[in-house]
Amino acid sequence: MVPRGGTLLALVALAIALGFRAASPRPPPRDAAAASRSPENCATATDWQCFSSGRRERQVDETFAGYVARASFAAIMEDPQVGGVDPNTGETDEAVAQAFVTRVTVLYDEERKKLGLGKAAPRDAKDAAMFPPLEELKSPEAFDAYSYAQFAAAAETLTGGRERRALTERVGKRILLLLRQITGVEATGDPSDFKHMQRSLDDLLGAFAKCGYVLDSGLVWPEDAEAVYAKTRELTFQYWMRDPVILPSARRLFREQGFAQHFSSRTIEGLFAGYGVVAREDSDFDPREWPDDRVVEQWTLKAGPVPA
Repeated sequence: MVPRGGTLLALVALAIALGFRAASPRPPPRDAAAASRSPENCATATDWQCFSSGRRERQVDETFAGYVARASFAAIMEDPQVGGVDPNTGETDEAVAQAFVTRVTVLYDEERKKLGLGKAAPRDAKDAAMFPPLEELKSPEAFDAYSYAQFAAAAETLTGGRERRALTERVGKRILLLLRQITGVEATGDPSDFKHMQRSLDDLLGAFAKCGYVLDSGLVWPEDAEAVYAKTRELTFQYWMRDPVILPSARRLFREQGFAQHFSSRTIEGLFAGYGVVAREDSDFDPREWPDDRVVEQWTLKAGPVPA
């Protein structure tokens, strides 16, 4: 049931073979904070995404979409409460794992109906996890809806903040594995190597934009950031995103469960950890407070030690 490391590495290799490469982030658009959701963009009365026509045309790189869906599944399955994995023997309780797979499938089908997306494509009978086909997942509505189904199903069992945080961290580590292979980013392990950290972060954000996870993103550093960090070993900065594809599901998960996927945020944390730096977004961040075109997170960096 649980995808092995070889499966994830195979997806990495596939992404590289398809020529997926990072692009440098662009400056923020002038009207980034002005746009907001509009009722005329809602496909049905129960449409909770309300993607504009332009956003519906955006496609998620199908290799990235399939990888993230599988990485999320693997990370969820690692929790013994959800995946039925015995922490002592490593054996999986197939009944527990299958119950979760069934629940995700049911939720996904229900959400597709609410969103007016029609019936899901037939699943591969040989795929025990019943993932939607890549051609389906590259649709922003389908990718967002499936991510919602996975995390909503997990939240029904994982009710503690620590367990939920650990889940998102495991997903972030897997996404970082993919993006490191694609971009060639390698952390130096040196918390004083500020310039290298900045370049690596730029490369990761460029990769997120390239794959369609965001339409654009960037960073706002304080004046004399390098000098301030060298002196204090601490720094705050802003990370902004233009229309992250999972924003609708993140808002809904926050409203219903008080947590969300944090795909790019946990990936960024993992990147900085490779330099011996603790990176955290403000704990009071709430995606419901930001318009589609300008989601902003406030971050703090502190040079090591990084929690295990």
